Amino acid sequence: YGENMNDDYEMRRFPVTVRGLRRLDAILDAAAYEFAEVGYGAATTNAIAKRAHSSIGSLYQFFPNKQAILSALSERYLNQLGALNDSLFTVQRIRTLSLPSLMEQVVDTFADYCLREPGFEYIFYGSEARDYLRSVSQRIHSEIVSQVEHVLERHVSHLLQEERNIVANLTVAAMQATMPFVIVAHAARQIAIIAHLKLMITTYLQTVAQSAA
Repeated sequence: YGENMNDDYEMRRFPVTVRGLRRLDAILDAAAYEFAEVGYGAATTNAIAKRAHSSIGSLYQFFPNKQAILSALSERYLNQLGALNDSLFTVQRIRTLSLPSLMEQVVDTFADYCLREPGFEYIFYGSEARDYLRSVSQRIHSEIVSQVEHVLERHVSHLLQEERNIVANLTVAAMQATMPFVIVAHAARQIAIIAHLKLMITTYLQTVAQSAA
């Protein structure tokens, strides 16, 4: 089975049984760790199958190549991120929480997700798979930015739309740039880094809100 970058990114089939779904999840979990540890370029379908405690034949029942695995893993992250956004940015939360409190919860949730999902950071920052990974990373970035813009529209309504977009992009960029330091740090340092990140973001947003008033 070839792993040419020109091959399709489509799954061969989607499982319809609980057993099949578990096998698929195991393959995607294994791929996440493999991509995070060795990079997309060095990862192989054989290594992913071995890590998933699955035969290579079982892997190929679902995926024709590792590009298709990357595609499915990326879609999983986008779906999970969408669910996180839905739980974080509810109408009630946006209306009742202060801007600093809401953004602190966003930082905590995003950091926790990055720590639980080893492949997410790689896909969010990755460039090895060139255009496809950059496209997925941009989709993830845009999803978060749009939610932050919505929050700013509620809490800093007098901020012009273009300025809201700039502020939201810088806020998300700060989270994105800090996560690699969080992931490699020991537990106590992780807590300290996240606390400083929250202080930096909330201070920035409060300053923007005051200067725009």
